[in-house]
Amino acid sequence: MENSFYRMEFRQLRELVSEVASLCDNPDIRLTAGETGMATRCLELVKSILQSGSSGSRHRISRAEEVLDKFFCLLQDCHAQERSVRFYADKLCLSPKYFSKLIRNASGRSAADWIDTYVIQEVKNCLKSTDLSIKQIVSRFNFADQPAFTKYVKAHTGLTPAQFRKGSSADL
Repeated sequence: MENSFYRMEFRQLRELVSEVASLCDNPDIRLTAGETGMATRCLELVKSILQSGSSGSRHRISRAEEVLDKFFCLLQDCHAQERSVRFYADKLCLSPKYFSKLIRNASGRSAADWIDTYVIQEVKNCLKSTDLSIKQIVSRFNFADQPAFTKYVKAHTGLTPAQFRKGSSADL
């Protein structure tokens, strides 16, 4: 009886995680940096609990999950200034190679991918939700210059910052 109860709880949690993930991916819903970071951390935590709970064992946070959680906190605080894996590894007193391995093991994604995803989400929010000039956004996110920023945004979105802003304002 107890096992069927837990299976039902896990099924409901999985459904909830799917709903939250789809909300986070919805372009019509604007999340702040803090909301995006918290949603991501919550989803990863629930995912790890579901994975450990399905084996029937009590969940104990692994070293990789501990590093992932600390990384997400740092990323939330430092994403505007730093985009290098080395920076985050150094902050956690780990080699970049070991740090990257732990992040990939805990999340299934590379640290560089997490950094780029978070920064791009924040850049998109600034372009969509603020009246800051692109030059001000370049400065806010600590890019060397506007061409470097434009190249970064275009590589991740397929659009220049101006095109992205123009396209998102047309959706409003």
